[in-house]
Amino acid sequence: MIKEAVVIGVIIYIVINIAQVLDRPLVALEGFVIIASLVCAGILYWYRNEEILRRWEGVALWAVVLLFLVYGALKFGGAI
Repeated sequence: MIKEAVVIGVIIYIVINIAQVLDRPLVALEGFVIIASLVCAGILYWYRNEEILRRWEGVALWAVVLLFLVYGALKFGGAI
């Protein structure tokens, strides 16, 4: 039941992103990156090998943390 809810949520967010890309073509690159990320997350959720899944979850988590730190540093430094 939880996997189905996650897939439905991914589909809803993909539809929202497609609507935003169609409404504002300037955010097309961001929209497609988000859509690709959502598709990858949805596919990984159905993956059966727990060790590989745990490794990719760790990579995704640390990537988000590092991107947040880079954003904070750029914002603090006045680059953004």
